[in-house]
Amino acid sequence: RGEEGLKYAERAMQLLDREDDPRTRAHVLNSLGLAYSQLERYPESEAAFRQSLALRGNVREPGTEGGTATVMQNMGLMYRNRGDLARSEQLLRESLELKRGRSTTSADYQHGLHALAITLQESGKPNEAAPLLLQSRDLSLRLYGKDSSRTALAYCELALLHMDLGRYTESADGFDTCLRISALTSGEDSIDHAINLNNYANLEEARGDMAKAEQLYRRSLAIRRQVLGPDKPSSLRAEMNLARLLMRSGRASQAGPLIQRVLPIWELQFGSMGGRA
Repeated sequence: RGEEGLKYAERAMQLLDREDDPRTRAHVLNSLGLAYSQLERYPESEAAFRQSLALRGNVREPGTEGGTATVMQNMGLMYRNRGDLARSEQLLRESLELKRGRSTTSADYQHGLHALAITLQESGKPNEAAPLLLQSRDLSLRLYGKDSSRTALAYCELALLHMDLGRYTESADGFDTCLRISALTSGEDSIDHAINLNNYANLEEARGDMAKAEQLYRRSLAIRRQVLGPDKPSSLRAEMNLARLLMRSGRASQAGPLIQRVLPIWELQFGSMGGRA
């Protein structure tokens, strides 16, 4: 809900007084940066985060909500989203070091472990990401328990890493756990569950179980269409995933209508197709 977030962040900026505490302004700028990032307005997001950090001066104390470490982490996530993985890694490492100085058993630290691990994974460094994801999962279990959406995410990300490393049995075990928890915590008709279904489908496609992959892709697509509508980017990507599987299974005649439906909508709204579902 980026547009709504931006509206309230901009209103908060308007309400600030010149004599307000700089940390209050820094906190609002962090929220503004998050809203811009959600809307993929990255230059404006970067500017807001930099202003937020500048207001905190050179004293880099570990913070919680809106603190220096959190702003650095948010900025690192923004860089990841825009494809600048080197700067993302640098900022997320610095943020994690600040958090480590405060506590290695906090939710804040667990968030930092997860954020850095995903950037490392996307940078083609799965062996560096693996120990961080293991720490993140174990800390999630300790902090939130086995039936938490945070724990589900930790299991799913670790399953994705195992898939990248070719450890398909470990990956499948992780996805089974992830899906069980996400069905319980988010609901079987939620977007979170749809994303997990799609990721599990990727695994089954990779290890050659096309029938199970198709079942998972179709379920993920059905949820997205129901919740988001058929023409949202998430739904379109899921439809293309299914089309790809059908083509790989020798059913081009079934894939063709899906592709013909998706491409004109995507090109009209977003330009060339890219990204993952």
